[in-house]
Amino acid sequence: MRYFNVIRNIFLRWIYFLIFFSMIVFVVCRLIFWMHHTSSSVLVFKLVISGNRRYTTDDEIRNAVLRVAPMGTFITYNINLVQREIKSLPWVKQVSVRKQWPNKLKVYIIEYVPVAYWNSSHMMLTRDAVIFTIPESRMNRQSFPMLFGPVGTERDVLINYYVFLEILKFNLYTLQSAGIDNRYSWHIILENGTRLILGRKYCIERLQRFVKFYPIFLKKNMYKNNEFVHYIDLRYESGFSVKTIPNK
Repeated sequence: MRYFNVIRNIFLRWIYFLIFFSMIVFVVCRLIFWMHHTSSSVLVFKLVISGNRRYTTDDEIRNAVLRVAPMGTFITYNINLVQREIKSLPWVKQVSVRKQWPNKLKVYIIEYVPVAYWNSSHMMLTRDAVIFTIPESRMNRQSFPMLFGPVGTERDVLINYYVFLEILKFNLYTLQSAGIDNRYSWHIILENGTRLILGRKYCIERLQRFVKFYPIFLKKNMYKNNEFVHYIDLRYESGFSVKTIPNK
């Protein structure tokens, strides 16, 4: 009799366990079905956009989301493809896309920050010498210096630009443009349009010569109102030459 009771208790425990396990499986299956059915019915994502945006519009991000899979479900939606689409915008440095249940898509964007134009009014240069493009219509009339040079010289030009800038700023000159021509000769254009020709070497020393002696030169050579200093050639061991042209 005792043996029969033990067998019956074991059998009942297994029955209870199977019932409990079946209930769990049923609940999980219903939950999965509900999630799939619900996500399949979500045709419009709630798009949340954040980050340091200056040039990227909401429409561009929205179109990138739709281009990946207009009829996709929330569960199967490929956020890596969305990231790739948005990252293809030339002014976007980094982008992060993640899903948040039940239908929210979060996009975080970091754009390149320009410090200068590079060779044209739509090519830009970052502080790390990365070249990227921005449509001219989105520049918002921002004022940047124009840097120029052959392919591959952008880092050297940027480094020297900051050195030139400090020398000129300390002496109350405003730099408008700087760079290297096709012969790798350094040039600076001041805010008033006067060009400084520094040559291939000793450009820092030559610029320092300019800020030291040019004011003295101006005092001794007062130009008429109808004359403009077109360029100053500093490619000499000492001194410099000045070219003037009539004012227009």
